[in-house]
Amino acid sequence: MLRAGGWQVVARMALVAGVFGSGLVVSKGCSGTCELDLQCGLEQRCVPDPITGAKSCRPPCTSDGDCGHAGVVCADGLCDLAKPILEVDTPSGDLQLGQGVDAVSLVSGRVSFWGKKAKLKVAVRQLGSASCFDGVWEFSRTVEFENPAEGEFADGLPFQVEDLPVQAGVSALVFELNTVPPGLVPAKLEYSVTAPACVDCPTVRITRPASNTLLDGDNLVAEEITGTVSGLQANCATWRVVAETGESADGVWPLDGTPPSLTFGPQRLPLFPGLNRLVVEAGFEPRVGSCEITMRTPQEAAVALRVMLTWDSQGDMDTHLIRPGGYYASGDDCYYGNCQRTRMPWGNTRVTLDVDNTYGYGPENIRLSAFESGTYGVLIDAFSGQSTVTTRVYLGRTLVGTVGPCFIPAGQDLAVGVLNVSSANVGGDAFTPINQLLSSRPTTDPGHWLDPTEPYGPGVVATACPVAQPITCAPPATDGGTP
Repeated sequence: MLRAGGWQVVARMALVAGVFGSGLVVSKGCSGTCELDLQCGLEQRCVPDPITGAKSCRPPCTSDGDCGHAGVVCADGLCDLAKPILEVDTPSGDLQLGQGVDAVSLVSGRVSFWGKKAKLKVAVRQLGSASCFDGVWEFSRTVEFENPAEGEFADGLPFQVEDLPVQAGVSALVFELNTVPPGLVPAKLEYSVTAPACVDCPTVRITRPASNTLLDGDNLVAEEITGTVSGLQANCATWRVVAETGESADGVWPLDGTPPSLTFGPQRLPLFPGLNRLVVEAGFEPRVGSCEITMRTPQEAAVALRVMLTWDSQGDMDTHLIRPGGYYASGDDCYYGNCQRTRMPWGNTRVTLDVDNTYGYGPENIRLSAFESGTYGVLIDAFSGQSTVTTRVYLGRTLVGTVGPCFIPAGQDLAVGVLNVSSANVGGDAFTPINQLLSSRPTTDPGHWLDPTEPYGPGVVATACPVAQPITCAPPATDGGTP
């Protein structure tokens, strides 16, 4: 028999009393409603609750098994509250998806329950032993319900969830409904989902970390990502990180080894707070192989601002975030020289270059925990080599600016943009893109970078950064030189 905590017992017994009208008054310290049948009304019996174990008076069912109240069922001749009810209309059973389909497009149905609230979790789950990863891959969405008539049975409240991603192979589509109160016996349902593997596509496997890894503390960086790619003539693969709320980031990773057996990593990758999907793809349309894992980071991790840089070649591109009133390469500039993997204090906030990529392609990432008033500046330095770069600026999880792709010659700097923060302005319009190449390092603070004359200091010439093609993995050239 399941046993519950004290508050859950009291909550459920109060609900029982309200429905059955036994006159029960639950007071502090009261753990039951009866001990003997004699303490109950006519024809009622004193029986233990199947969930809480606490005894209460229950009326008998009618001769035809009716209890005369919605959500009340007949069990062993006595009336009891119905358990949460989960009815799924779509799909109606196990699913077989078509070639190239990578999501369950729609699940829908109804829930019924006693209590104030209910929460439905709909998840797609796959074991890595039969797939391209180790651990358990899971993606879920949650639907919350409010009982429109508290104290009554919430009957047939509809739900609908769209576009649940799946991987090749067999996955479980799992439904679980919990209520509060009593919230102790969830309603569960499970179907299988089969998605065919891509035919004649490269095989991608993520060997580390295991899927569904949980990062602890305030950590928002996945460490030591490694994997293999087979059946491909290419020198790079693409990666994409997708947050549970839909925000995303993407880039390119170089592949090592001799085709067709290639490897990637170890790589470090910045993540979003909460659930993250990491997708690694290799190949060229129409034959693209992929592998996906999930990782979870602390929801409460402090992120006010993120600046992420990616580029399309080997070499070292460096990201600079300059605080209000600060100057390039000073203690008020977060870059590789002073805040690499170190939370540098800036007044009442902290900043860190939590991912520093020195060998090519990126990503590189700077994270700020909280804002101070004033104008921040974002700048990219082509420290070694030349490259096409793309810079993304996020406020919290929300992408508010993408600058690039544009081409930076070796040794030059790119003024990406400024972020003007005040107590009344911390929204997406706070970021202003600039996208200008500078002839030399700026000598002014970011508050001047939008000035009409000498915004970067005397003698610093600014020109528009040339537009370049998006960063992608291109097919290898044939003997004739044509991709």
